Amino acid sequence: MEKEVKGFRNRIFTLVYIIYGIFSVIEWSQISTIYNNYEKIYLVSQIVCIPVLVFLFISSHPRKKIFILYIIIASYALGVGFFLKDTRFLMFILFFFAAVNVDYKNTFRKDIIIKILLFLIIFLAYKAGYLNTLGIISRETGEIRQTFGFSYPTYVMYMIMIISMEWIIIRAKQLTYLELVLISLLGYFFGKVTDARGETVTLYFVIIGVLLACKLFKSKSYIFLENKLIRTLLIIAPEIACVLSYLLVIILKPGSMLYGIINRFSSWRLDIFQIYLHNYGIRIFPAKLSLNYLGADGKWVQVIDNCYLYLGIQLGIICLITYLIIFSYLIKNALDYHRIIMVVIMIGFVILNTVEYVTLSPAIALYCVVWSKNMHRKEVRKRNETRSFSSCTNL
Repeated sequence: MEKEVKGFRNRIFTLVYIIYGIFSVIEWSQISTIYNNYEKIYLVSQIVCIPVLVFLFISSHPRKKIFILYIIIASYALGVGFFLKDTRFLMFILFFFAAVNVDYKNTFRKDIIIKILLFLIIFLAYKAGYLNTLGIISRETGEIRQTFGFSYPTYVMYMIMIISMEWIIIRAKQLTYLELVLISLLGYFFGKVTDARGETVTLYFVIIGVLLACKLFKSKSYIFLENKLIRTLLIIAPEIACVLSYLLVIILKPGSMLYGIINRFSSWRLDIFQIYLHNYGIRIFPAKLSLNYLGADGKWVQVIDNCYLYLGIQLGIICLITYLIIFSYLIKNALDYHRIIMVVIMIGFVILNTVEYVTLSPAIALYCVVWSKNMHRKEVRKRNETRSFSSCTNL
């Protein structure tokens, strides 16, 4: 009976995750611009997912304390989403809790097929002339950034990055050098034509991390990740990245050499961050801000392209702290249960968060549905019972 319930939860979760992903990818594409009311359709699709995700969590039979915590966090996230008309944080929280005891590899095996099909459909629609490449000019090179039917170049690279990461997770210890090379070439090509540097760097970081930890030096991975200092730094990596993000904006002054280097490397994001942080500051609760900044190229910028700053400035410090705690918990979870690949991927997202804010969405932040243990059980396995980093069998 227990296996049947678990199998049912897995199937329902996979279905919801895929549905959410499908509507999210369409939202990223120019298909959404063809239908004027697609934003409403996208919102309705998420509203439909919400009760199912709540049911999935309740059906996992949480302990009383966990259930109370869930009600508090989920209710607050719902209020934030309703107030700002921004559902990213809400969906992140709901998918995170609903994923308890779910076979995430099985979910990714099905999701990767759908994402590849969606990418090909959008790409072929672009080649057939139904969708266009937008004339977005790279500030760095002056060349046109290709969109291949998507609404922005970075969304193309998001698709490549997510598909590649899911493939790496699915293949795990069976992953070959040839596969890593092919993923690298794929990332290089799309990274080049879209000029989506943050996503390209993140993908290469994951490839190199997996290559080092699970291929070239897999016998030493156990010792390296058992080091208390390394382990602690990895667990608090989101907090470190968050603090550095705020310090750079607060301390660095326009005109300094370091400011110029970082600002240019981040595509002038530092200018934008300073505008918003200095004008609005960090808030405890969410606030409706007038996010409009006229960039150096004469175009209006309406986003804070840093997940940590976006959370602290617009959604509020409560959301930021909640997100950081969950992120660190997932990294610790992966370390405890030897999910080396997931540790590498999550650290990659820690870095990507410094230059993107949409990475909060579960459609991109795939790590939020990766659990390695049951949070409801009081007993905790002893580390020595299952630790085998050197064999890379628990990837």
